[in-house]
Amino acid sequence: MNSETEWWANQRHLVERSLADFDRQELPLNTLADDLISFSDSFADRGEASMEGFAPQLHLPAAEWLEEFRSAAFGVEVIFSVAIDQNWDILPSEQATALNNELDQLEELISRLPM
Repeated sequence: MNSETEWWANQRHLVERSLADFDRQELPLNTLADDLISFSDSFADRGEASMEGFAPQLHLPAAEWLEEFRSAAFGVEVIFSVAIDQNWDILPSEQATALNNELDQLEELISRLPM
C-alpha cells in the first residue's frame, strides 16, 4: 500500500470513529459537525491526485466523491446551526431525518475508501 492510500485508509478509520462515537451519543452534534468540516478540508487539500491508487473503488470520479463528502458534511453543519438558532435540545423529526440522511451518505462515501 502506498503512502497516499495509507493516509486515506487512516482518514477512513478516523471518520468512522467519529460517526460511531456520535451514534453512541459519545460525541455531540457540534463536535461531529466541526470534525466533518475539518475532514472535508483535509480531503480537499490532499486532492484528487492522491486518490488515484484506489479511484476505481470510489464508483465515481474523485472530484465528485470529494464534492459529495463536502456537501454531506456541510449538510450536518447546517442542521447543527439551525438547531442552535432555534434553541432545540432535541431535533424535530424532520431535522432528525435530514441528519440521518446526511450521515448515511457520509457512511456510504467513507465505505469506498481503502481500509
